[in-house]
Amino acid sequence: MERFEERLLLDDDLVTETEAAEAELLDAFVRGTLCPDESAKVAELFRSRPERVAFAKALTHRAEAQPRRASQWTLPVAASLILMTGAALLLTQRAPAPAHPRMPADATRALPAHVQAPTVAAAPATELSRPKKIATFTIALAATRDGQGVPRLELTRETAAVALHIRINPADRFPNYAIDVTTSSGGPVWNGRTTRSTSSAELVVEIPASSLPDGESRIVVAGLGADGSREELGDQAVAIRRR
Repeated sequence: MERFEERLLLDDDLVTETEAAEAELLDAFVRGTLCPDESAKVAELFRSRPERVAFAKALTHRAEAQPRRASQWTLPVAASLILMTGAALLLTQRAPAPAHPRMPADATRALPAHVQAPTVAAAPATELSRPKKIATFTIALAATRDGQGVPRLELTRETAAVALHIRINPADRFPNYAIDVTTSSGGPVWNGRTTRSTSSAELVVEIPASSLPDGESRIVVAGLGADGSREELGDQAVAIRRR
């Protein structure tokens, strides 16, 4: 269990697979297909995260209306590790990568006289003092509207782009996905294409902040088949405001 938790801090691919297994585990939980012992463990693990359970329940309403295409190969192993360790639920940060590769202090002594030790160029001061600011925003197509209304995204003048994370039904698997952002009246704002890994139920696109107008916009997602077919997967309204 300790080795598994250590790998979660360092291995991005393992984090992605574990998150996918977590989503499938929740799906099985809300559908009532887990054994009583596993169901009790899942209920305990997610007791402090009721919004994740609510989201999984919302997804089942859409999934029941179409055949499931999601692969279940990750569930037996990764989900078992989640049940044993709860590591994926407790993961809050990952080990930072070293800023620059460095040679040992005495490494240059072992080099021949005609060989120069590699040097690392310092980044310009302007890049260090003014990093590119990217706002991360997560939405779920299957989210039901409640008393809080439309999700709101606040941007500042320094925001260069928005990293939009879109949670989709794990059963919706396509070679490519179309992301269209429109105004509330349907006018075009921005469009792009993206893919998803085989183990993730989330799409990620980066949108220039200058392309997003203030006010309510609508994000529409469609799956694109290999034969050129297009299947609408859902949409979500977002209120954008600058401050």
